[in-house]
Amino acid sequence: MKPAIRFSDPVDCGERTIVPIIRDITRVSDQWGMVARDPVGLVIMENKEAWFISLAEGITQSVIDELLDTGE
Repeated sequence: MKPAIRFSDPVDCGERTIVPIIRDITRVSDQWGMVARDPVGLVIMENKEAWFISLAEGITQSVIDELLDTGE
């Protein structure tokens, strides 16, 4: 099953907001199921500015662009 990358719940730290980007990996068999969450990036917002920090290889700004794409 293909891993799903998504935004996690934002965390407010004073005037700074941190939004983790996580990869959900689901494994299912006839007898068990498992979901693993792997942190792959951070979006840090402060004073109307935002920064992206990659925590995994292959996670780039384009991943955020895809997450924010509304299909318009």
